[in-house]
Amino acid sequence: MPPFTHRYRDLKRFHLPPLVLLAGAVLGFPAETPARPSTGAFSSFDDPAAPKTPLDYFNLIREHKDRTPRNRIEELGQMKTEDALSMLKRSVDEMEGRWGKQYVFSAMRFFMDDPELAPVAIKFAEGAALRRNPTEARAAAGAMVGWGEPAREVLYGVAADGWDEGARAEAIRGIHDLLKERKDGVALRIMLEAFDVPTSGPATLGVEVLGLFRSEEFFREIRKFVGDRSAPIQRLLVVLDAMGTHAAGVDPVVDEGVNDVLEEGLRHRDPVVQYRALLAVARRGGTKAPREVTKLTKSKDESVKRAAIIAALRTQTRDPSGAGGKGGRRIDPLELVESDESAVRQAAAIGLGDRGDEEALGALHRLLRDEDWRVRAEAIRAVIRVRDRSSIPELIEGLDRAEGRFVGDFHAGLVQLTALDLGLAAGRWRIFWEKESETFEVPSPKVVAKAAADRAKRKEDSESAVAFYGINVLSDAFVLVVDTSGSMNAKVGKEKKQTRLDVAKEQMAKTLNRVRDGVLFNVIPFSGNARPLTDGLEPMDEEAREEALAFIEVLREAGGTNIFDSLSAAFEDERVDTIYLLSDGAPSAGEFVDVMSLRAEVERWNSTRGILIHAIAVGQDHPLLRGLAADSGGRYVRVE
Repeated sequence: MPPFTHRYRDLKRFHLPPLVLLAGAVLGFPAETPARPSTGAFSSFDDPAAPKTPLDYFNLIREHKDRTPRNRIEELGQMKTEDALSMLKRSVDEMEGRWGKQYVFSAMRFFMDDPELAPVAIKFAEGAALRRNPTEARAAAGAMVGWGEPAREVLYGVAADGWDEGARAEAIRGIHDLLKERKDGVALRIMLEAFDVPTSGPATLGVEVLGLFRSEEFFREIRKFVGDRSAPIQRLLVVLDAMGTHAAGVDPVVDEGVNDVLEEGLRHRDPVVQYRALLAVARRGGTKAPREVTKLTKSKDESVKRAAIIAALRTQTRDPSGAGGKGGRRIDPLELVESDESAVRQAAAIGLGDRGDEEALGALHRLLRDEDWRVRAEAIRAVIRVRDRSSIPELIEGLDRAEGRFVGDFHAGLVQLTALDLGLAAGRWRIFWEKESETFEVPSPKVVAKAAADRAKRKEDSESAVAFYGINVLSDAFVLVVDTSGSMNAKVGKEKKQTRLDVAKEQMAKTLNRVRDGVLFNVIPFSGNARPLTDGLEPMDEEAREEALAFIEVLREAGGTNIFDSLSAAFEDERVDTIYLLSDGAPSAGEFVDVMSLRAEVERWNSTRGILIHAIAVGQDHPLLRGLAADSGGRYVRVE
């Protein structure tokens, strides 16, 4: 995980004056790199009277270049004359930046319904897209995506044979349907050589398209790509995810081809790639895991080791004769319970949950008392999946012992197995179980969900509890990760006097004022980068509270939305067990901005950490936040 870029506490070490400290907290250091400009990216100037002729428009563009208002460029295109097209072609060279050029190319779309001029415009843009000038090539390809049907074949050619990788990736955005229709060698080459997330489309699209290639020849090419150690990691991950969509046992050719591809992924040096290949093995089913799975059960990377054990356990469960492919040794989850490695015991909990028999449940119940909280968290999730009444008294005893966030975890387990909410005190649950244990039947998840919805209508969370946006703060080691991007300046409420960030600051202050001394905490505001209050968690006391409140008070809205780096910063401290993540928009900065890719990477980090991620979506539903909460067992709420 990348290191975060700036900590508020770091500034204090240099004994900077208060005003400089406040500026650092407001602005963030270092300065953020500007994101892609909007359609209004040109800086304003006194707009002259409207030009009359194509030459007038060209002279305007030549004078002001990239500062030319876009509406003037559009007006030139809307003239739809041969002279207008000629002036647009000349205007491309007058623009200096990518977006100025792209706006000019985009204005050529008005000629697409002209049988004589459309081919001229398309040929000109095609030449630019194939040129060895990245700025112009990407501008042309990006603009042609908006030209519709007339430009599709040209875009297909650019995606297949363009010189610039960025232009090829842009071109793919306009040919999604063609790639799905053709499913030929050229289409596969385009996907393997040029598909870029998110420029070409979301990772889900890449998975869908790559899942269509099912011949022996295609699998050979895919295997060769995965075996190329210089292949881009994000593209590799999309390929491996696509392999996981092929159900095992349906087609022998597909089975052999997928296993060959996954073997290459499992042999990759990067644990991120190994982990994703292991997920594909476990997801697709079947009775034989690739032989590399057994080797990875000894990996030094905890997330890989855990995933390898789970993959081996699940394949051997489907095939009692053995596991791990040829030479694989059958793994007994009951033996794994005794391991001195946390990641192995976590995997054991999952394997025991998959078995769900009486012996497995007995071992799972022992893991509810494990010394490592991450193992306890996995065991709670496993007994919830099994849904056996014998787990209820074990969860009650766990609730009685629990501290910090595990009060909430054991309580949640009891709610899931009973559809009741008798509070956080074990005594009431014991009384209930003494009365009902002999005849009680565990309700279905559907009944549990309905009961929870009914309770929510009758009663909000207690106002006396420490909470953040209504989500109780039970943890003794938590982080508030809060979006401060430019969009957080949107006005909210009936009177529209406060911004989204104003409300968030009030919520943070309310939470921190009520957290008891000794609790470990941190605050990580983020926009284009992450700007933690401190280097890791620090214990709450009066001085820490005052410093945190002062830090929060001067936060301002600016920049993009870098959810990846902010979560990376939150994960850096091994003591963290709960994260509260608030954001109002999709990720726009950081190593991962595609929703599927970012969610998968965080799931990998968290596979051995067991951190609860509670998510607060501001303004609208947020699929990424919803997914992060669901993956970790946290709560998801949407607020205005």
